[in-house]
Amino acid sequence: MARPRKHPEGTTAADRNREALARLREAGGTRKVIDLSGEAVAALAAIRQATAERSDREVIERLLLAERERLARA
Repeated sequence: MARPRKHPEGTTAADRNREALARLREAGGTRKVIDLSGEAVAALAAIRQATAERSDREVIERLLLAERERLARA
């Protein structure tokens, strides 16, 4: 038995990606592509495992927001 279709018939992955990026931008966000060193990848994995966060994005967002708060208090 096939799983139920999540997306409208006739849409492509590119269409869905474009729509998701538009929603992100409407919410004030943006998409960033970054290169990480091996050491940074290992640190990200360790933090993610220790905090049980579901994605690298969650870890990075949390760390950025915490750093902003730390700087505001300094």
